[in-house]
Amino acid sequence: MEVKRERAGTRVRGDLIALVVVLFALVLAAGYYQEDLFSFWRLRGWDTGAVKQTTERFVREAYAGQSSAGDLLDPAWCQPVLEAGKLVGVRHQLPGVLGPAVTRFNALFPAGEVKDCRVRIKNKAGVFAADVQFPNGKWGQFDVARVGGGLRIRSVPGALSSTQPQPHPWD
Repeated sequence: MEVKRERAGTRVRGDLIALVVVLFALVLAAGYYQEDLFSFWRLRGWDTGAVKQTTERFVREAYAGQSSAGDLLDPAWCQPVLEAGKLVGVRHQLPGVLGPAVTRFNALFPAGEVKDCRVRIKNKAGVFAADVQFPNGKWGQFDVARVGGGLRIRSVPGALSSTQPQPHPWD
């Protein structure tokens, strides 16, 4: 019987060692992916459906010229451009352009509907990327941030592309 006690004790120690090793591996993984996990948690990355709905609503209302689409913009990054009370575009900083540029929706959006929307997290930027495909097959990327608990459009594409936007190393 004494032999069984030693084996049982050894087994408990082996289980304990395995548990400690697993916990240590989890701590190491969490440390390595800390930035990604923080972005996922802060953005509520499990709720990509809300990002899609916000982007689709923005495209629909902006195409129709409704000023309410301006409420979906993040004012720290872009401002609505109104003419005669209608939303006609957005003023924001485009990559490679000195100073703010105006993107006009009548030249950008081929329709007020979205054919497809694929959402991913840009971990380094700390925002969602909503890759939107329009009915004519063209793609554009919208950056969507969580601001004050709500989702806001941080940037609109300067132009549309025939291919889906690809992630960049700095995303």
